[in-house]
Amino acid sequence: MIFSSKIIGVSRCLLGECVRYDGGHKLSSWVIDELAQVATLIPVCPEEEAGLGVPRLPMHLVKSFGENGRGSFRMIITNSGKDVTDLFVDWMESWFKKNSSIKFNGFIFKSKSPSCGVLSEGLFSAEFKHRYPAAIVLEDI
Repeated sequence: MIFSSKIIGVSRCLLGECVRYDGGHKLSSWVIDELAQVATLIPVCPEEEAGLGVPRLPMHLVKSFGENGRGSFRMIITNSGKDVTDLFVDWMESWFKKNSSIKFNGFIFKSKSPSCGVLSEGLFSAEFKHRYPAAIVLEDI
């Protein structure tokens, strides 16, 4: 691997790690064969690292409105309706604090994930974009 000054976060499932909700992966040969040759990759699986397990029940985001009328998203286990947002946010705050010295140039997220989606914005990807506004953010290719 050739290390450069570019630091790119990447969803661990795109690196071939079996961390998806169904125990599978979504290996991206482009990430492994091309991107890893020109950048330092920082692998992350927010849901697994937050303690939600592998495999895990499917989750989705639900918009809720507070007393002030402002909306926020909650991470809900689809089958049971259990709200795991607080657990996830606690992990997320810890992760960002632990990695605050890293100057990310970008992140490649797994699409359609309640934590990592970009177009269907996930909780972690939204917070990453907020904390690193100049970073390039993509979904899996």
